[in-house]
Amino acid sequence: MIEELIEQGSYEATLDLLSKEDSDIAKYQRVICYSGLRDYPKVVELASKLIKEPNNRHYYDVLSLYIVALIKINQQEEAMKLLEAELKMPFIPGQFEDFFETTYRQLKLQKEKGNINRSPYDLYTDEQLQNILLTTSKLNELAPVVQQLGHRNIRNFLAALEVVLMNKDVAGYLKSIIIELLRNQNVSQEFEYADYETEIRITPTELLPVDETEAYQAIMKGVSEQIAPDNVSLSNVAKDVALLVLVGTYPFDIEKVEYDYYIAAIECVATKMFGMPLDLDLILEKYEVEAPKLDEYVKKVTKLNDIY
Repeated sequence: MIEELIEQGSYEATLDLLSKEDSDIAKYQRVICYSGLRDYPKVVELASKLIKEPNNRHYYDVLSLYIVALIKINQQEEAMKLLEAELKMPFIPGQFEDFFETTYRQLKLQKEKGNINRSPYDLYTDEQLQNILLTTSKLNELAPVVQQLGHRNIRNFLAALEVVLMNKDVAGYLKSIIIELLRNQNVSQEFEYADYETEIRITPTELLPVDETEAYQAIMKGVSEQIAPDNVSLSNVAKDVALLVLVGTYPFDIEKVEYDYYIAAIECVATKMFGMPLDLDLILEKYEVEAPKLDEYVKKVTKLNDIY
């Protein structure tokens, strides 16, 4: 019921229901509600405490709302400090990393130009957002637009978003963020969706979130347990590679028989990215996979990580 009220924009009613709740999800939902009500000082008050709580599974979502709220109340310097600290972290989920980098660049540029009090979230009109969605597939141009859609009525952009979802040149992980935004705003319209190999029809509200799919959970578990568990840095690189693979292939299904090939390919690509020598024979033996087929998956994983 709470999630339905949030999707409907009934933020005050949601806050009433949450008044006696103190769970992690309730705290996160309060931040969403105050953000929806544009009570940015309250968002800052709540989010600044919530991001400091250990084992917060909504950390990146809360941090994103916190940064937006700081900018909205003209505390851009504080937002930049948070972003600078976060961007030094060895691992940031791909969909948040691009938002952090783009927002930081915009704030830094405004500061250099003496316009630090201008919010980067007020730069585009709805018509300008539509035009960008319809005319480019470049990640650095689409990413900030997609991020802004999370703060607007996404139903105003459905025709343009269908074009983006069918554009084979748009990064898969960016399309996954769009699907998540459509699902969060309870859009049940059917869309055509294409990657560089296949076309399907999807209904956002009928899809599981990517991190709740069986393939995501199984492959991320395999990556965590089997790839360099004693080397934190390499393990984090592998998890980042895996995240882009899983988000980039969503909403297409990954079959169980493919799990080991994907994990093996992720280890190959992550090891190469980390600058360490790769023992291919050991990989083949470890995952019981065949070399020619593994090479195909290495190419897939490399392509899904070559988003820039």
